[in-house]
Amino acid sequence: MKRHNDRSGVLSAASVLALVGALVLVLMGTSPAGTSGPGSGAKVPAGLSAPGSSVIGYVPPGLTIGRSFPAQTKSIADFTFRGGADALITARTDKGLRAALSTGLIALANVRCWDEHAWNPTSDHPLGKACDMFQAYTTSSGRAVGWRLANWFVANQAALGINYVIWQDKIWTAGSPKAWGPYYSTVYGCPDDSNITGCHMDHIHVSFY
Repeated sequence: MKRHNDRSGVLSAASVLALVGALVLVLMGTSPAGTSGPGSGAKVPAGLSAPGSSVIGYVPPGLTIGRSFPAQTKSIADFTFRGGADALITARTDKGLRAALSTGLIALANVRCWDEHAWNPTSDHPLGKACDMFQAYTTSSGRAVGWRLANWFVANQAALGINYVIWQDKIWTAGSPKAWGPYYSTVYGCPDDSNITGCHMDHIHVSFY
């Protein structure tokens, strides 16, 4: 609700600044970790495992894997990116993204899903089936948070329809679910720890069916 100056009926300077600040938060997506929108206080949805291990490449014993999911095309506006008409994601990606935000392990401002990715024709980003979640990778604590989130995706693979996860030059796939392995890419020349973004040293890539 707008607050008016009691004497003039005009918004005070402080009120104007507050409104502008709120608008910037909404437009730029700078919500705090653990929310799917400014101040939402979202919780991990029912039926999903809570974040657990930060062990590098952890795979839960007896993990249930799902590989049969209905085909989806991008149809929902990507709220991580103010793009054009093509900036859309699938319903499955939207669900997985909101669930990840609810864990408190990633902030909306550090996520990007849809992207043209013209240099990589096999990418899931232009299909609206992938998100990149950037981490504080230069510190041990930041990498540990990244592994907690990456492992959380693996633990909830069947519920969220995860196809594969890449983080720190390693990859886990639903097709080979027993262990993480080296991430190989001819596009980015991986594995190569010095290729910070191409080999996913600084961000988790998650692709959905």
